[in-house]
Amino acid sequence: MKLRNSGFTLIELIIVIGLLGILMTIAIPSYLDYATRARRGDAKAALTSMEMEMEKWRANHLTYTSTMTDLGMPAASPDGYYEVAISNTSATTYTLQATHMAGGKQDDDDECEMFQTDQDDVQYAENSANQDKTTTCWPR
Repeated sequence: MKLRNSGFTLIELIIVIGLLGILMTIAIPSYLDYATRARRGDAKAALTSMEMEMEKWRANHLTYTSTMTDLGMPAASPDGYYEVAISNTSATTYTLQATHMAGGKQDDDDECEMFQTDQDDVQYAENSANQDKTTTCWPR
């Protein structure tokens, strides 16, 4: 009577591990890029909320405010990936900025480090090399 082995051979196991390694080298960077782009929505949501609050403030006070406390908003985006601030404020103009927090999950986003918008809804984004990335950062 002959006994039959019903296990995997070493070659089969090495082939499966190799295929898994190839799939992981493709899947992990793609997932990390997707997650980074998805977290950019946190900056956009924060700036949109701030724009609405700035317009409410102006409707009640006839000028824009220069402080986040007047708006009753925190200095961080809803999910905490970005620091938000108000700058260049006058009676009729303002600029809102969202910059990724140093040491945070979004810190590795070198393509779109800072988002900006103003009272005319002009949207701007840049990286540390001060290159305009508006066309690639805002629409995605």
